[in-house]
Amino acid sequence: MKTENYILKFDASGKLLWTALNNVSFGGHSAACMLQYYDNHIYFQTGNLSISKLDTTGKFISTLTADSFIPSTAINGIYFKGSGVFSNGDLLFTAVSRGTLTYNSITLVPVVETGSVPLLMLRTSGNLTVAWAKYVNGVGDPAENFIPVTIGNDDGIYVGVEVNSTLTAGTDVITNPGPGSTNYTDGVLKLNESGTPIWLKSVTTNAHVWSVFNNRDGSGVFCGGDFTGNLTLGNFTINPVKGSSFITKIAYNGTFKNAFAFAAGPGSKVKSMATNEQGVFYVGGKLFSRTAPTFSCTPRVANTGLYLAKFTEDPDEAPQPSITRSGIELTAAPKFNEGSIQWHLNGNAIPGAIHQTYTAAENGDYTVSYFYSYDFIPLCISTSAKMSVISVGLAENKSNRFAVYPNPFKSEITLDLKEFTSQTTVTVFDYSGRKLVEKEISNDSQKMDLRFLSDGVYILQFRNPDGVFTKRIVKQK
Repeated sequence: MKTENYILKFDASGKLLWTALNNVSFGGHSAACMLQYYDNHIYFQTGNLSISKLDTTGKFISTLTADSFIPSTAINGIYFKGSGVFSNGDLLFTAVSRGTLTYNSITLVPVVETGSVPLLMLRTSGNLTVAWAKYVNGVGDPAENFIPVTIGNDDGIYVGVEVNSTLTAGTDVITNPGPGSTNYTDGVLKLNESGTPIWLKSVTTNAHVWSVFNNRDGSGVFCGGDFTGNLTLGNFTINPVKGSSFITKIAYNGTFKNAFAFAAGPGSKVKSMATNEQGVFYVGGKLFSRTAPTFSCTPRVANTGLYLAKFTEDPDEAPQPSITRSGIELTAAPKFNEGSIQWHLNGNAIPGAIHQTYTAAENGDYTVSYFYSYDFIPLCISTSAKMSVISVGLAENKSNRFAVYPNPFKSEITLDLKEFTSQTTVTVFDYSGRKLVEKEISNDSQKMDLRFLSDGVYILQFRNPDGVFTKRIVKQK
């Protein structure tokens, strides 16, 4: 049976427009999956050692073929599996190559090691004239039939690698403790526009990088993949409870800027990424388990196969809050200014109780929730454990130690604190726990002007060395 390779063009509705048969005999090598569109032309592999350029009508424009190839194994060819475009219009092609390869006067000799498959990095002009070619040795064959690679705004080359033995870039070194096996140590490698290694960042042996994507705002590159166990990336540690896929962002200087789990549930991978250029990013991936996956706190239908999702650089899940109590004053921790806060009493939201602290107005079980509010992702809510309050009103039993009148009042109240022996802090709260006014008074009778308050019920709190006492007051016309 004759095997032939074609490139196909479809319109937006999926209608086949044309087919182009490879102009060089290649055979059935599905591992050569590179396809690059740039400047109204298509670049793809057309032979064991060839790349061709086509226009959008399917006409072949030019072909680049290696001058010679001496295989180190039975595989008599190179497989192009990734590509990118430099700012000047030059092209980068990446391939796996198991042999000595020559382009013009450039001869590349592989380092032959058990389990290692050198990566070919090839830079050409738009017309496929070779600028340079280099090998990255000491790495393994990408397991998913493509090489995750992108080019940054700085023209740096960023590529996900599986280190088989030892790989060095600048001052960074990754050494696989088990060379010659499939237990590779994955990393992200940066080379400059001339192909010189600059830095190398490890993502450890329990993670795999399947996708690398340049953020076009120039802030760095995103890397996505899958992992098992806890994963540490720079100062970020993530665990599989939140997902078995991960996404991390690395600045052009090699600093990890962010990292989070993605697609919670066993058996998932991030395979590709794109952006709408407005801060929203899209992910194409695979699910390998019929356990229902969770994206941004929202369970999805259990299935296996491909998925499409989206993310932003903003966190979707707020920190886990806790409550501390001093008398009837409740405080949520940690401090949370980046999103929204909501206090609850017996499971019901308290209107207006949206601040870091809340003064309990009733006995019951209090909780507090933290959350981010976005238009483009579902709401993820982090809620504290319950804090029971049973002391509201108990202090009023000692009200013979002070007097507040008139109550209800129209504009001002009189505070009679003759039974107190020290200076007292008097605070007025509304029923959402918001502090409205605070005043220091001595142990005598004083007036307090509250005419600025709207009609309603308020909490008057007295705090001094004798304790904390509360009194409900009512303002009405």
